[in-house]
Amino acid sequence: MQLLKLLSYIFIYLVTCPTFANDKLKLSAVTAFWPNYTNKDRSGLYFDLVDLYLKKDDFSVTFAPWKRAQIDFQKGQIDFLIGESATANYCHFPKWPIDKDLYGAFYLKSKFKTILKPKDLKRLKIVWVRGYDINIAAPYLVNYEEVDDLPQGIAMVLKGRADVMIDYTSDIQDYISGQKLELSEYTVTQTEIQGNYIHLCFRKGAVGQQQALSFDQQMKVNFKSGHLKKLFEKYDRIKNFEILRPIYQRLAD
Repeated sequence: MQLLKLLSYIFIYLVTCPTFANDKLKLSAVTAFWPNYTNKDRSGLYFDLVDLYLKKDDFSVTFAPWKRAQIDFQKGQIDFLIGESATANYCHFPKWPIDKDLYGAFYLKSKFKTILKPKDLKRLKIVWVRGYDINIAAPYLVNYEEVDDLPQGIAMVLKGRADVMIDYTSDIQDYISGQKLELSEYTVTQTEIQGNYIHLCFRKGAVGQQQALSFDQQMKVNFKSGHLKKLFEKYDRIKNFEILRPIYQRLAD
């Protein structure tokens, strides 16, 4: 009986030990493509945060539209999902978030001569990325359509098929800058819509718990050293860091 109990403890240690999980097994991740966060070449803020505890050679990445990424993770064959909202009930979340949902609005100046206010959005057709579930944070938005990604939503607004695209303000600005759209033709404004903290999402169970713990430990170390702030600065996301700073400081104390 004692031998069986000892073997059982050894098995649990091997499965949950960070060294075993990270060095002996190649983990799998899934995410959407978000410029400056999850670039196809595996650069970007979120990948750099993953790299604090798990090096690139130790995990593979699959890219998919966000809703598909969520579905693929829930099938149970992928180790972690990058960029999930804290409301998801199928995740084991680390304590340390990697971002926070802050939404902006993109619309044409030719259609709206003045800056849109929150009450104005109630009567308009809104689009956002499938799986963002912005209607949960803003239930007054009832006339909406979900799209696969930001470029599709921007195109719908430009073609007059939707009034407003709601997405992360910095992401909208990065995209339209890259596309070299005519600055005089559109408006990007910050909305009052705030979602939840964004996390790495691990599978529920002992292994996911240990991976989340390892991530939390490295986030704490790198926050205290100042390196975490430098990663946000690297991708021009210092505003995101300042929004996260209070919760980071509380977790580090």
